[in-house]
Amino acid sequence: PSWGNQTEMGWNVVPAGAGELLRWIDKRYNHPVIYVTENGMAAHEPDLKHSENDYARVEYMKGYIQSFLQARDEGVDLRGYFYWSLMDNFEWQYGYAKRFGIVHIDYETLVRTPKLSAYHYRSIIQSKGIWAGDPRAYVPVEISQDMED
Repeated sequence: PSWGNQTEMGWNVVPAGAGELLRWIDKRYNHPVIYVTENGMAAHEPDLKHSENDYARVEYMKGYIQSFLQARDEGVDLRGYFYWSLMDNFEWQYGYAKRFGIVHIDYETLVRTPKLSAYHYRSIIQSKGIWAGDPRAYVPVEISQDMED
């Protein structure tokens, strides 16, 4: 079937299906404790400007996290969620061509630049999973300020 949106890897984006899968696991295996340990997407990010403004990844996170929280609200014992990946990385099949991270890595200089999705994810963590609104409102702060929080 055609699901609509796809990641840069060609994977379908189906947040409702992921929530449904959690409910199926919950029912099939007698209500186990569940941790989502790897959920993420590669996006088309040909340069730093595109990486810093990764709205597709923000929407991806929003959809999946909302679906997971709905499953939890319906009784699934979901205890944790981990986004994949913190930083752009080496993918075995594609090398450095696909970018999954919420932090952009300049592979020449190794400079790390948080993407919009990093600020969005920080907001989700700080609010304990509550969608905090428009990610464009997040203003990057100095690392030293982040360390003090």
